[in-house]
Amino acid sequence: MSLDYFGRMAKDHWEKFLPKYYKKLEKSGKLEETLMKASNNYRDMASELISSGLRKHEADEFALPQYILLTPESQQEEKRGAMGDEEEWETVSNLRAPSVLDLDDDPSF
Repeated sequence: MSLDYFGRMAKDHWEKFLPKYYKKLEKSGKLEETLMKASNNYRDMASELISSGLRKHEADEFALPQYILLTPESQQEEKRGAMGDEEEWETVSNLRAPSVLDLDDDPSF
């Protein structure tokens, strides 16, 4: 399968800024599938936002961090440490792109 522009953007970003997540997906054989889901989810959200009246750059500002340019692991760890409550952080982090991160509810993740 071939990744589109946003799939490649996600791949580059995740490999650099989410290395643990990237390696976990790669090891499980779900990297490319997850990147394609991220790209499709981004496109769907951006299209919906544009249809509701936002300009493309405004839709990108909202949709890219939700599905493509995910929060770097280092920042997630800092926030997790600051919150002190792992369970509470999991709830907060799951608000970001759940359809990308849930990996089809695979319990091995």
